[in-house]
Amino acid sequence: MSVSFKGIREEYVTFQCASGLTAGTPVKLTGSGTVGACSAGERFMGVAAGVSTDGHALVQTAGYAELAYTGTPPAVGWTQLVCASGGVTADTAESGGEYLVLEVDTNSSKVGFML
Repeated sequence: MSVSFKGIREEYVTFQCASGLTAGTPVKLTGSGTVGACSAGERFMGVAAGVSTDGHALVQTAGYAELAYTGTPPAVGWTQLVCASGGVTADTAESGGEYLVLEVDTNSSKVGFML
């Protein structure tokens, strides 16, 4: 039996966005009402779910999200994550946000967690 966590308590907010932002990218606030892509090692506040051609991004700020991870697979349970190239990574410096990791797929290097 398989389970799905998609759709649980998802919340989305529209922001202005920096150029070059793409869907599926962890984001941070870069100004008043504006988001941009995080740099490696930075804490993220959501995930860009969609980016329009007119400079706006739909950002998932709560609920279940899946992203690629790099490095050591994150632990299931309460785990600190930070931005990494192409997704997230487990935060060994403990400066990131704490997220409830529900799934880790080591075959596809994906992590599912609650924002």
